[in-house]
Amino acid sequence: MDVEVSLEIEEESMHKETVKVAASMALVMLVALIGIITIYQLVKTVPYEPGYITDKENMYENDFFKLRFKCPEGYQMTLAGFSKNEVNQLLDSDWNEVRTYQELTAISETTDSSMSIIVTRGELDLGDPTGRTQIKKILREMTNSVSGNRYHWGEPYEDLLSSETYQVMDLDVISTEDLGRVYIYSRKEKGYTVCIIFQGENNYFGELFDGFLACE
Repeated sequence: MDVEVSLEIEEESMHKETVKVAASMALVMLVALIGIITIYQLVKTVPYEPGYITDKENMYENDFFKLRFKCPEGYQMTLAGFSKNEVNQLLDSDWNEVRTYQELTAISETTDSSMSIIVTRGELDLGDPTGRTQIKKILREMTNSVSGNRYHWGEPYEDLLSSETYQVMDLDVISTEDLGRVYIYSRKEKGYTVCIIFQGENNYFGELFDGFLACE
């Protein structure tokens, strides 16, 4: 009789310990999950701050991505001009397939050279096939080109533009009309990616590169 009571007490004690361990593990997992959700929401809900053109020296500035661009002579610079709320609604909308916003363009008045600043929701990797697919969609939206364009991609590398390091990729765009050259400079910041896209029929964009200045 005494043995049976002892066994029952021992089994009950082991059961309680098992419950405690399971509860502790569940608590640890819950805390970890809350931490992950909090980090995800923090990244997800950071609002994008659009850039602006200053009144002096025909200068574009973007504090969010630490960009300064002085438009060179012979180029026409145009800012999209949407409000902060409008831009963030655009980047958050489901219908915007690649969730992009073309904020600035600088187009040569005498040649086909141009520069565009594109903001993309999420982290875009130019070396990944998914990133290349997104870039193709962006280029087609920018040029209103047909889906039959072919792209010859170079290998991704890093380069400095003003004082910042960018992931870079060069590509040739082959259409039915001409051969285009494109340089894509991308950099990630707070859950977004900025793509600075230089494009034209030749591969010289020196005056546009020189227009990017270090942030003070």
